[in-house]
Amino acid sequence: MTEVQYLHLLPLSKIRSSSNVPENGYNNGGSVISLGHNLDSENSCGFNQPSDLVNTDPLLGPLQDNGGPTFTCALEMGSPAIDAATCDGAPATDQRGVTRPQSLTCDIGAYEATETTLPIETTKTQPSSSPSMPSWARPLNPSQMSVQYVSVNPQQTIAGQPVIITTNVVNTGDEAGNLNIALKINGLVEQSRMVSVGPQGTQPVKFTVTKAQPGTYSVDILGEQGSFTVLGTGGTASTPVNGGLIAIIIIGALVLATLMVLILTRRSA
Repeated sequence: MTEVQYLHLLPLSKIRSSSNVPENGYNNGGSVISLGHNLDSENSCGFNQPSDLVNTDPLLGPLQDNGGPTFTCALEMGSPAIDAATCDGAPATDQRGVTRPQSLTCDIGAYEATETTLPIETTKTQPSSSPSMPSWARPLNPSQMSVQYVSVNPQQTIAGQPVIITTNVVNTGDEAGNLNIALKINGLVEQSRMVSVGPQGTQPVKFTVTKAQPGTYSVDILGEQGSFTVLGTGGTASTPVNGGLIAIIIIGALVLATLMVLILTRRSA
């Protein structure tokens, strides 16, 4: 029986099953016992540990001079072999002499990826989120949804004429998100709408309202506020009818009339 240790340090493009005869890294009889952290682009090597990667494309570059005494296959951006090995018992350097590890832990294979060996556009457009984590490994921020402003047009109109109320929904996160936009008029929900916005995107939202009762109306969308006025006859604004206020006025008038009757009765006596 042949026990294979640290198979992840062999060039990944040369790992095949024991029944094949590749250029190197093959089993010449006996059984293969995986100690984990191996990568097989097929499922023919018999790797069976939880840390093994089977049926997985290692995303390798061409065999070429990447520095060091021999040609190597570089790990491309997003390769599943990056940070997927263990450094226990591994050589202190890769096949080129680059120190291991370059990030959280060692990479699978004979090539240790460094931030400077990844595509230039990646390191420019995605800055590292922490000193110990490469830029391409930065975690995505969840969606962050909010509204920027409330615009009311026109701010003064007449009864029965439409008023356009607009806002802008902003997503500052790295993932798409949804936000329920509720339009409140005088504290009551007038209309609502579910808005979807992509990562780092914006989405304008428009509401149309019409009021028949003259008065001044307050507008609120998730804390962003505004107002508009509906003019009555003669171009003047009046407060919308309030039943409670009318009742107070009537009661006050009755109390005043009662007092007047009592005063007149005492005087005549």
